[in-house]
Amino acid sequence: MDYGVDYGCNTGIGHQLALRLNELGFRVYATVLDANSAGALELTNKCKRPANMCVMGMDVTDAQQIAGAYERVATDLEANGCQLWALVNNAALITYGHIEWGNIEEYSKVIDVNIVGTLRVTRAFLPLIRVSRGRVVIMTSASGQLSMDNFGVYGSSKAALISLTHTLRREMGRFGVGVSAVEPLNFRTNMVELSDHMLADTWANTENPVRQAYGDRYYEAQRVFVRRLNKVMMSGTDLSPVVSDIVRALTDWRPKRTYRPAPNLLYRLCAPFMPLTSQYAMDVMIGAVNTTRPDFVLKQLI
Repeated sequence: MDYGVDYGCNTGIGHQLALRLNELGFRVYATVLDANSAGALELTNKCKRPANMCVMGMDVTDAQQIAGAYERVATDLEANGCQLWALVNNAALITYGHIEWGNIEEYSKVIDVNIVGTLRVTRAFLPLIRVSRGRVVIMTSASGQLSMDNFGVYGSSKAALISLTHTLRREMGRFGVGVSAVEPLNFRTNMVELSDHMLADTWANTENPVRQAYGDRYYEAQRVFVRRLNKVMMSGTDLSPVVSDIVRALTDWRPKRTYRPAPNLLYRLCAPFMPLTSQYAMDVMIGAVNTTRPDFVLKQLI
């Protein structure tokens, strides 16, 4: 039996992955923000092997909770005479809006969860992974390759994770540990469903001088832009291709550096070329569909 830590399992990809790994015979340590939440309880109730589904609370921004999770896993491994095979870094936050909008505290939360949280958890569990010569998977995103308006902070955090994954892969490869990035393209998660509300919240928390420079008309245009972008770029509702690629990263004899799951043939054909997309091409494409000018600019033209 293989043992794996999968965190960020309350909903979405992490939730489905925990159930799939349990079904495949893994003993899964599934971490969630709230161990009493509906999603956490579903993991225990729906899994095929309840004895091998260990659900526990862990906030990736809390060093004490991470240390507590590590001790619980290490103690369980020792009691069963087993080793930890894999760590899947899945927890993420997203925020919508221009970089100048909102308050810096919200952006700091995204960085703390997506980048620093991944570092905290990975550093904590690497000693166990090194012993088994197992696997580390880090969930990245197409947003880390393609910089798009209103996704600046989230995209930047995912770009950082892409770089982190490749560096960690080389460093841990010397110990026989495999490290892979899983970079989904065009999948809809609960973060997408909240985009309209989150963008409105960012705008509401923008300082008045900045709001005046852009204007409400411009903000409404960005709401439309984000909706259209989500409809085109994040429309896949079946998350099983993502889960399957994560499983491959954990079980392939020679795991790939990067797995790019996509919901259909068109996106699967496009996925390998994303890192080759130039910023000039992005400027042209985004500029063609996001054409509204801020009020400040329009006043200069009068």
